[in-house]
Amino acid sequence: MWDFDVGRTIGIMARTMPFILLRMAVSFGIALAYIAGTGGSQVA
Repeated sequence: MWDFDVGRTIGIMARTMPFILLRMAVSFGIALAYIAGTGGSQVA
């Protein structure tokens, strides 16, 4: 079985956090644009 190190895992996540946050922001923006495009056209 491989050795699992919690400290190393947290360190890797901390280094990649800007990329993770950027991907979350882009995904959230796409979702909002989709909702505005589909739901917004029904209002007018």
